[in-house]
Amino acid sequence: MTGEDVRAMRERCHLTQEGLARILKVSFVTVNRWERHDIEPISCVATFVNALNLASLADPEIVRRISDWSERGEFYFWARIFKLAHEYQTHGRRS
Repeated sequence: MTGEDVRAMRERCHLTQEGLARILKVSFVTVNRWERHDIEPISCVATFVNALNLASLADPEIVRRISDWSERGEFYFWARIFKLAHEYQTHGRRS
C-alpha cells in the first residue's frame, strides 16, 4: 500500500486527513506521514484502507454512506462498517 492509495481512498470517501485519523484512532500527523511516504501504515490499517477502496470502487453509493457515517462519530462509523461487513459476508451483498 502506498501513500497514493491512502490518499485516493480518503479523497474518494470525502474524508479529510483529520477525519480518517479520527476513525482509525491515529493522529493527523500519522495520516499525513503515510500519504507523504514517510512511514507505511501497519497491516491492519492497510487491510482496512484496501477494503474501503475496493468497496468504494464496487459501489459508488458507499462513498456517500461512509462520509455520512464518519460525520456521526467514530462509534457510529465502526458499528455501520461491521454491520456492512457482516451483511456482505452472510448475504454476499448489502441489504
